[in-house]
Amino acid sequence: MWLFRSTFIKGGVVTTTTFSDYGDWNEADSPFSLPADAANLAAERGPAVDDARHRVMGFASMPAGHGLTLGVSVSARSALPYDITTGRDDNGDSLSTDRPSGTSRNTGRGRATSDVGMRLSWRRGFGGAAAAGPGGPQVRVVRAGGDSNPLADMPGGPSDSKYSVELYAQAFNTLNQTNATVVGGVLSSPFFGHVVAAAPGRRVEVGMRLSH
Repeated sequence: MWLFRSTFIKGGVVTTTTFSDYGDWNEADSPFSLPADAANLAAERGPAVDDARHRVMGFASMPAGHGLTLGVSVSARSALPYDITTGRDDNGDSLSTDRPSGTSRNTGRGRATSDVGMRLSWRRGFGGAAAAGPGGPQVRVVRAGGDSNPLADMPGGPSDSKYSVELYAQAFNTLNQTNATVVGGVLSSPFFGHVVAAAPGRRVEVGMRLSH
């Protein structure tokens, strides 16, 4: 398990990159999950449903001239696990959660996902100078996921005015990548191993934000 994070700031350009490699194992997908075979609980030990072994995320924000700020974010994640079952009640316990012989929980792996987000914004201040606030470092929380844009909450350039108005256009999943969220895990189904659900496709938002 390892985590590497770096931040680069130069000439108005801010770039943050995160790499990680870790494994997360447990014995159930939820508190209400039932074992495939109550006589073989050892087979329930497996990867957690959110066990992406590798993740990378980076974003950059830079001035684009004429009061505009351009932001780009990139994130990628290796495949998540899924459970493989036969689709039958092979052991006669009235549950169709049985797995093929020798197969433990969540041994299947779906598809890797990736996302590119973009944001273009213009900001103008008014109402006189803002009152001086407390000093010290600022903290910004960045989330990553199938439908996230780390640049979405970033202001479109600095403003030392009491009030400001910002116009922006931002895109999620700019490249319209198909990012699988569910893969068929029932061997007897024609959809076994195929993507049966995916994260939203490209979405573009245009808006305005007032702040003080």
